[in-house]
Amino acid sequence: MDAPAFTTAGRGGGPVPYAALAKANRARVVAQLRSLAGAAVLDDPASPTLLYLKGMPSSTRPGTDTENVIRQESHFYYMTGVEAPDYHFLYDLQQDTATLVMPTFPADYALWSGPVPTPEQVRVRYGVDHVVHVDGIAALPCLRDAATKPPCVLTLDPSVRLDHLIPGDRSYYVAPRGSPEASLLQRAIVRCRIVKSDGELELLREAARISAAAHVAVMRAVRPGQGDEGMLQALFEYECSRRGARFQAYSPIIAGGRNGSFLHYVRNDQPVPSDGAQMLLVDAACEYGMYACDITRTFPVGGTFTGDYRLVYAMTLAVQEQLIPLLRPGLYWEDFHREAMRLVVAQLLEHGLLQGGSVEELMALDLGAVFFPHGIGHPIGVDVHDVFLSTAEAASESARTSANTSVDSAASMTSVAAARDRGACPGNDPPPLLASASMPPAPPSAPVPPPASNTLGAWRLQNRKPRFRHQLQPGMVVTVEPGIYFVDLLLDNAMRDESLKPFINIDLVQRLRANVGGVRIEDCIIITESGYEVITGDVPKTIADIEALMASPSRCPRGA
Repeated sequence: MDAPAFTTAGRGGGPVPYAALAKANRARVVAQLRSLAGAAVLDDPASPTLLYLKGMPSSTRPGTDTENVIRQESHFYYMTGVEAPDYHFLYDLQQDTATLVMPTFPADYALWSGPVPTPEQVRVRYGVDHVVHVDGIAALPCLRDAATKPPCVLTLDPSVRLDHLIPGDRSYYVAPRGSPEASLLQRAIVRCRIVKSDGELELLREAARISAAAHVAVMRAVRPGQGDEGMLQALFEYECSRRGARFQAYSPIIAGGRNGSFLHYVRNDQPVPSDGAQMLLVDAACEYGMYACDITRTFPVGGTFTGDYRLVYAMTLAVQEQLIPLLRPGLYWEDFHREAMRLVVAQLLEHGLLQGGSVEELMALDLGAVFFPHGIGHPIGVDVHDVFLSTAEAASESARTSANTSVDSAASMTSVAAARDRGACPGNDPPPLLASASMPPAPPSAPVPPPASNTLGAWRLQNRKPRFRHQLQPGMVVTVEPGIYFVDLLLDNAMRDESLKPFINIDLVQRLRANVGGVRIEDCIIITESGYEVITGDVPKTIADIEALMASPSRCPRGA
């Protein structure tokens, strides 16, 4: 039976066959739950275990009946594939049955919104075992015997109760906050979402393909002094929508000139720079089937890199081109972030923006964070900044993974520096494993005075551990997004700090600051068994390729 397209906020232009993927996701989560808690605990016949997830509720703008566009809660979508609001989900571990609780639609729903779906249509569409309305939930096998076999209900939020779903005096147990069971479901889903299945990777590749085409369209359309940032945002969103991706993964950043110095500039309301040498930073991507992409490109609005703009762009590109080949299973993300900072500092020193010390000395002063004040990347999936384990769990998982390998740890923990010197592993040689323990910072050649005060505050990132601290595994998907920025707040603070000021070439930095806002180059990358796969490579990023695209005869005249 064909089910009608009845979701309130479908997030792709065409059908995405997610039911089978959601079923596979549920199986992975259940297996992970049994691994975390033990089958004996979860499969106790005297106390059936239920999983309960609540979908996003529908809502309207305050004081009006205008409906808000609803984006489904990510864990709920991962487990069900349901995009529409007001659904609930129950899963009986012992019986291996999935149940959706569908909303009761108002009498005039068919007048305003279209045909009302039947429970059978919902069941077929989402591939579950049962679909009931709220008034039928008490008759479900998993709850019918609750008085004699009170179920243990695992939820994402222990404060969520089932009273609104189960009428009357029903017995059940929701793991209280702070109990060992309270975080089980959250932990299990997160562990599964971190490593993508083949089906998920295909959705991510499609989101990347569509986003890449939209970036190319913006590059071809931009002209010095013509239009504004918002018009380019509209073009980007149109190019995504016409390819089947109706929604953006995040608010697009279309930043001309100095606006590129603001990391999350989303106003997008300023004119395109009239000086063709000035650059436009475009950080934008769609989601497809609710799987996100994340791409950033920076390019001159006139189509040719010149002067200071070319210098800063080439520095940033050099960092990314050296970083990406290091990606492989076994790499600790913390090492990767530290190597990114080292490469940024090396570029700043080589081109004279920093002075008076070695790379290690300047890193010890956190001067890299003045120009590169964010992490090197993040995981990506159903959310653009996707889930990851807590620091403690990530460390435990890495220790477990290392214990399960047959490679001697001392031999396998090859440093990033050694990998960099070797370059990409030739032929079929196994890639080196990289570990934090193998990368102590090199001692400075001369004592470096500590900063007089922490004037950069929260932006002094070099010695702060990145939140994402996993050891990379095949199936993880990450971004790599180095940047070099001239941020007034950070530069002013650094130049006022007498312990930092001598290491900054103030004349050169001030000249670049007056012209260049910031450069960021970002790609999405799948970690594979043998290394990595860049899935956003269809967007030009070398100077030659960008200039060739923007000079091509197919470059659209404005209004075409």
